[in-house]
Amino acid sequence: MAPIRRVERNAAAILHAMAETETVSQAELIPKVHLKRTSIFYVMERMKRGRLVRSSGNVPSGKGRSTILWKIYEGAGTFLVAYFGHQHNYYRVYSFQGSLLQAIDRPFSLTIGDAIAELQEIIQDLNGANNSGHTPLRGVAVSLAGVIDSTKGEVVLSRYWRMEHYALAAELNKLWDISPPLILVENNARLSAWGERCNGLARESRDFIVLTIHGASKRESTRAEIGLGSGIVLDGRLFAGKNGGAGELDRFFTKWLLTHYPAGSVPSSLTEMGEEQLRDFASDLGSNFSHIINYLAPEKLLVNFNEEPPSPLFVKWLRDAVHANLEPPGGQDFPVEMSPRGVESLLDGGIHRLRQLYFAPSNHLLQQVQQTLKRR
Repeated sequence: MAPIRRVERNAAAILHAMAETETVSQAELIPKVHLKRTSIFYVMERMKRGRLVRSSGNVPSGKGRSTILWKIYEGAGTFLVAYFGHQHNYYRVYSFQGSLLQAIDRPFSLTIGDAIAELQEIIQDLNGANNSGHTPLRGVAVSLAGVIDSTKGEVVLSRYWRMEHYALAAELNKLWDISPPLILVENNARLSAWGERCNGLARESRDFIVLTIHGASKRESTRAEIGLGSGIVLDGRLFAGKNGGAGELDRFFTKWLLTHYPAGSVPSSLTEMGEEQLRDFASDLGSNFSHIINYLAPEKLLVNFNEEPPSPLFVKWLRDAVHANLEPPGGQDFPVEMSPRGVESLLDGGIHRLRQLYFAPSNHLLQQVQQTLKRR
């Protein structure tokens, strides 16, 4: 990539400041990007001609003239979020502004190779549409269950996919001959937590935990066990821990399953558990989570059911167990809430996280800005 000029750097900074807003005025950008009004005006005009931003109406300013509001131009690119689930594969296409354009659901894949091949078909269809006048793909987020090192784009361990130290991001990059988009590989529970932070029950919270329970498929014996994971947000930031291991609970759940189902017939859903087993599981889990809550002191615990029917009874027993073990005693006001959003939380988390990384600004955004302003 060619050296970054000041105007390109300023354009990237402005796009970063605009990424999480619906509309913004040039005056509102001044304290965000620390540029003079004239500099912002010059860069905005360049970006407007390059179709990176567009005007979005006027509002009265009280000084005899109206103020122009600006927003990121939706057609400057698209983003794709994919979730390789245990019952379905989910694909969502979003505009550059982050609005949903297309939703595609497919049956789950038996192997990671099958999942990548299907993703390639989706991308090829998008590229075909792009050749018909649509916009290029700027970023791809892929989520699945397992210990995920998102910094390296590596699946450290996934018993569902029978993988260990699998360089998934590197494999995804091979789907492009040149200039692959920004690639994000992330754990499903962490993206669910981020979705709750951006567009769910934790919008007003900076410190919280999300417990994700994901149902499995009854049609594939090697992937029929229900799964468990958690996402942790501290000080408004998604917490991953070393090598992505923070919040991974499947090992705990596996031990619990072996204790309660020693002869096999492991449930693929909470609905397959009897009332005694469900209460026992919720109580054990609540007792364990209380130690995390006592140590981290989050504002709340959310329960998200991913490809799994919501269970208010399970949440009630979990809440009772958490409250019984909080320190100091008497923490009956600590919120343990059930999210109604399921997989949608994960997909929301995927697009918000992907755009957050892209507009950071990333090298991909800087390259896009360079190419756009060079043509103008």
